[in-house]
Amino acid sequence: MEPATYDAPMPKRWFRLAALFLPAAVVVVLLAPFADVDPVDGFTFSNSPFTDEAWWLANARNFAHFGYWSTDDWNLHLVSPVYSVLQAAALAIGDVDMLSARLMVVGTVSVTCLVLAFGLRGPFGARPAILAATAYGSSVLVLYYGRLAYVEPVVALALVTGSLFVARVDDRRPWLWGLLGGGFLALAIGAKPTAIPLVAGLLGGLLLVEGRQSSWARRWTLGAGAVIIATAVAWALLVLLPQREAVSVVGRILAEVTLPADAGELLYRVLAYPVSNDLALIYSIPLLLGGGAGVVLAWRQRESLPAPTRRLLVVAASWVLVGIVVLMVIPYRPNRYFLPLLPALAVLTAAALSLWPARAGGLPSRRSMSRVGLLVAGTALTLPGLLLHAGWMWNGTRQLLPLQQQVAEALPPGAVVEGAYGPLWAFRAPVTAIVSRPDSMVNGGDLYATRGVRWIVTQPQAVPAWAAQHPAKWSARRTVLCHRWGREELCLFNVP
Repeated sequence: MEPATYDAPMPKRWFRLAALFLPAAVVVVLLAPFADVDPVDGFTFSNSPFTDEAWWLANARNFAHFGYWSTDDWNLHLVSPVYSVLQAAALAIGDVDMLSARLMVVGTVSVTCLVLAFGLRGPFGARPAILAATAYGSSVLVLYYGRLAYVEPVVALALVTGSLFVARVDDRRPWLWGLLGGGFLALAIGAKPTAIPLVAGLLGGLLLVEGRQSSWARRWTLGAGAVIIATAVAWALLVLLPQREAVSVVGRILAEVTLPADAGELLYRVLAYPVSNDLALIYSIPLLLGGGAGVVLAWRQRESLPAPTRRLLVVAASWVLVGIVVLMVIPYRPNRYFLPLLPALAVLTAAALSLWPARAGGLPSRRSMSRVGLLVAGTALTLPGLLLHAGWMWNGTRQLLPLQQQVAEALPPGAVVEGAYGPLWAFRAPVTAIVSRPDSMVNGGDLYATRGVRWIVTQPQAVPAWAAQHPAKWSARRTVLCHRWGREELCLFNVP
């Protein structure tokens, strides 16, 4: 028995097809015109919106300017090659500026909506698929991070694309669809290693739940796992072994993930998550409610669901479950870490929208109720994000791009810039930009002597670690310009 859907006959085939592009088009309209708007402070406890864009883009920026990835110890491209290559391509096609990098991510979010709309149409029907894709594109976390140069939207796209291959109807070549799905799941890991537990969770859930009675699921998982393992081996041979020291330095750059020391600490972290999740759960309420309804309805009607649909729902539920468990256990959990779970919640929301009429079969006017239900559900799923986004853009500032141009004009060719905000401020300039973290042994030592640092972006009263070795030079520094960025007052200094 096929799941009931909201689909009613549409007047023309082309109109039905064009409607599937609507969520992607909405995302472009909502985000692209505002890609130059500065991040809004207060959305997260983390200072990430004012630093992470440039940090994850640093190596792609190097490649765009110089033709090589690395200039120092900052080598995030080694663990994020997929994102770095995509952004290097975006910077090569456009200008080497933050606008080009952000538009690449906007395009990623738009494509994710397109993948959801087309991929969910078969299992759940066109209208639930369109509404679920729109709900993803207009969710609060996506509207905030999806117009900035963040890695998480790229992870989300690769995860959902790979997962949708599990819903193929073809019973003869599950290993082929597993290879294709596994390829995209490997790309998710290659965009950011935080995708590893999500990929392991969705594959494990499929194998444990469906694999016990379905050889198709077992063979699909085998094909996907083979691609992921082969990719991991290739990365180890081409990156890890030849550049072991550089990769270990990257490990010191990334946020430290520590496991609980004992059962008491584990219990504390789990119990604290509902109130210390950086409002990720509140921002995601529409999709959490839709996804929860999808799980309940799918469980009640599991015997009547086609096998491909059931597999997809198992994968989505496992993906969300493992993601939330991980967030409960790790100590650092900013709300952006929740964004890669949203496509799975969109899949479950589509299931809720598709299966709900089957629960309301006795109502007098089913077509009328379905349209009213669509209107109510669409409003509930999209309105919170749209209202917040409108407020952010109405009050938003556009200071970063002019500031980057001003800094680029101030820096001479061949300059070497140091500072946590150095790669951001100097993004447009073809100069070396170094983030120094001497406490973590990342770009430490006497950078004035060893790296030729003569330009520093830092707080007015801050002193670089090497200043004690060159006090006269530091005392003779010249203030080039000062500007407030995010939560900091920053200045560009020139040292003779």
